[in-house]
Amino acid sequence: MNDPTDLSKQAPPEAGGRHVCDTPLYKLVETRHGLFLANPGDHYIGRALVEYGEFSELEWKLLAQLAPSGAYVIEIGANIGAHTVSLAKSVGPAGHVVAIEPQPVVFQNLCANLALNGLANVQAINAGCGEEASRISFPRIDYTRPGNFGALPLDKLPADPGSPLQVPVRPLDEMIDLNALYLIKIDVEGMEASAIRGARSLISTHRPFLYLENDRIEKSPELIDLIHSLDYRAWWHMPRYFNPENFAEREANIYGGTVSANMLCAPRERDVTAPDLKAVENSTWHPFSHKGEK
Repeated sequence: MNDPTDLSKQAPPEAGGRHVCDTPLYKLVETRHGLFLANPGDHYIGRALVEYGEFSELEWKLLAQLAPSGAYVIEIGANIGAHTVSLAKSVGPAGHVVAIEPQPVVFQNLCANLALNGLANVQAINAGCGEEASRISFPRIDYTRPGNFGALPLDKLPADPGSPLQVPVRPLDEMIDLNALYLIKIDVEGMEASAIRGARSLISTHRPFLYLENDRIEKSPELIDLIHSLDYRAWWHMPRYFNPENFAEREANIYGGTVSANMLCAPRERDVTAPDLKAVENSTWHPFSHKGEK
């Protein structure tokens, strides 16, 4: 998620989705994809659910094609489950979703949303994913204040061995053992390459689709070269945050022209085409540094 500026000066959103009840931190909202406890102070995910009754729906329209009935999916960086719930409903009772989220308070919110939607086909794990095993010490965050709680860079958190909020970081290969795997979705604020290196065995064995955030220009070359080294092809997917046909039917666009920078990646041996997307060919090229180019 791109880090917004001057969040402390932004007014709380007006009602968009149907609010069932409020607490000091959360609103319970009826959305396009189910019931959600959402933090309206979270500028992107929480506020979008409250304001529009959906989050990044234009991204979901592509993800929906990668989550057929019966599929097994892993989501690294699930946050509060804005897409986890949709993934779980899409794969259905015969499918399975592993949702991994490191932030303890956000993880609680994720579990609440899974329970609210009665999803028994999701395994939620409070952990981070990396190349090597370690631990993260989380600072105490005031989630009642405006912020972008989907943009916490784990690799930049200060070491605090005395913090009671200790969360493990483990390679995905050591965390999960599946007989099948159709998709890995990763949104971990610049640590995507580390998460992939920790999942080399799963990727080599099952050859799943990969859907990765890639919005850090300085880290993009490493990530793209890694994807190509795994014998994958990739395409840029740049969905806008604002959906004019949003569930709440609100016309006001609070996100302007803001887009996500993601990559759809497919094993080279699969017969996959993406005619509407730009192929990722040059690891030194990034859409954020070449705005306006096709």
